[in-house]
Amino acid sequence: MATELDRDIPQVTKLKSAAVREGKEAADVKRSRFEASDECQYMKQLDRALPGTHTRRLYDSLKRGEAQIVAQLRTGKSRLNSALYRIKAANSDLCEWCQRPETMRHFLVECPLWTPERRQYLQEATSRWCDVSHLLGGWFNERLDAPRDKWKVDIKTIRAVINFVKATGRFQMNTEER
Repeated sequence: MATELDRDIPQVTKLKSAAVREGKEAADVKRSRFEASDECQYMKQLDRALPGTHTRRLYDSLKRGEAQIVAQLRTGKSRLNSALYRIKAANSDLCEWCQRPETMRHFLVECPLWTPERRQYLQEATSRWCDVSHLLGGWFNERLDAPRDKWKVDIKTIRAVINFVKATGRFQMNTEER
């Protein structure tokens, strides 16, 4: 039972430093869970400079729709059958055209269905059109990409990839799905 004296005693409040420490600890836990995830491992295979400020500069230089395409490509969470099959939204992970697993690499550089678009957009934009990491704005190799601290994303290549994806229509939703 609360007495009159109890009402006058102020409640204990956290020190600011304790609240900041708890926030940092929670962020560290989230970061370690993400770094252990499959999504993070996929992204680190594409871009060994992660985490890095280059991704922020990359997305800031793009329009919203373009950034969505790049994010889907970089995370592997796209409308390709390999990603859809993982979440049980497709019956198979195979490409409907050539019956090989429809991975990001297959879509960007291998599938014969997209050869005309690939020639028009990717091969004209860069001599490294078979390097998926380079196509998606990743730093992968100091010998090819320059030292990590001096390297910058090749925005011309990123724009070529975006134009390729738009030309294929592969990431567009069907009208009945909207």
